[in-house]
Amino acid sequence: MMRTMQNRLSLLFHLIEPGSNLYPAEIIPAYACAFWFYIVKQATLLQVDTEQDWGTVLFNLAVTNATVQFALFIVVVQIPAYITGHMSNVDIAWPTGLVLLAVQALHYAQFESNVINGSGDKDGMFRNRTYLIGIALFIHGARMALGAFALFSPFNWTNGDLPRYQYAKTRWCASLPEAENLWWLKQQHETIMQAYINSVYIAAPILLVASNPNNSPLRPMEIIGFIFWITFWTLENLCDVQKIMFVEEAKKRGGIRTAVLGYTPYDTPQYWLWTKCRHPNYFFEWMCWNSFILMAIPSALDLVTEAATTTTTTSTSTSLINQQNYYLTGTKAGIFVIFFYASRMFYDCLLYWTGAEPAESRSVIRRPLFKRYQEKTNIFFPFNVPFFFNHHRTPGWPKTSTTQLNRVEDETKSKSM
Repeated sequence: MMRTMQNRLSLLFHLIEPGSNLYPAEIIPAYACAFWFYIVKQATLLQVDTEQDWGTVLFNLAVTNATVQFALFIVVVQIPAYITGHMSNVDIAWPTGLVLLAVQALHYAQFESNVINGSGDKDGMFRNRTYLIGIALFIHGARMALGAFALFSPFNWTNGDLPRYQYAKTRWCASLPEAENLWWLKQQHETIMQAYINSVYIAAPILLVASNPNNSPLRPMEIIGFIFWITFWTLENLCDVQKIMFVEEAKKRGGIRTAVLGYTPYDTPQYWLWTKCRHPNYFFEWMCWNSFILMAIPSALDLVTEAATTTTTTSTSTSLINQQNYYLTGTKAGIFVIFFYASRMFYDCLLYWTGAEPAESRSVIRRPLFKRYQEKTNIFFPFNVPFFFNHHRTPGWPKTSTTQLNRVEDETKSKSM
């Protein structure tokens, strides 16, 4: 009976696990972050003389965005995935959701902010910080969306799911072989989590900046964050350019199926980014999202100050004061928990969930020199980070890829015959 209970708990954990490398204790705060918008609304409602407070505006924007994101994913991803068993449509819906979030933020700043803030925005400073983060997100999402439409059109997936989603099934079957028949349910969870990320972890910094009524000039951290985003976004695109150059050169040499970008003879200066780490494009993508967080920190501090301005008089009851303190604490702690998990989830996604691990599971099988590349080059960071991060410089990583991937592929082929 004890073993049965453990098996059920293990199954439940894997079914609701966000990502693929979080600890069990992280699940509750990862999902609880969604309630932060409501907590902020309640905290700022306790302020003095506010006709339409910041928290209410932020909450309404978040609800609108979440409605749009989940509607988009249900139509474009969830229903098709249930019918066809393919998850690949998420590569279309997710960046499209980013574009829609950016449009919402920019629309609010341009057309609705003066309704809330009156004439306090005469110099346009309120809009400037929204323009910085909103335009950056729009470009970031549009580039990926246009690339997905160009690459995957007409979206019939005749060759099956994209390799990273095939690997997701491999990982599920390897961890819970007795629950292979529940893969369709986990598939729904993994795809809808992308809508959740757009609705919470990405929405929080974007909408926090867009709804910020502070009409002060741009702060240094906002400018630095934007400069960081431009820098890392440019480097991410440069990684893609170098990858295209590698493919062309490897084809000319006749070794495209076994060549390894970043390893001899493709470790020359023209491929320098790929000699620093095995997935520099993922690293710079992660740093882009950290740059968005950096741009939002001044607005987070403004919000904490705003929420702290509450009414307390001699007639204020102890229960109301306690309630104010609870909401204020939740506002302060919640935004920085969201910022942490935004960075944490993207790191997990880009390294383990849909990024480096699925890619390397095939490379170690198909490219004999890849194990040597693994041994000499970090997987994610282009520099050594001690203690906290695993650089996975173990030849053959991930260990289960060779046996499990082959097994699942063989079973898939046998079922299709």
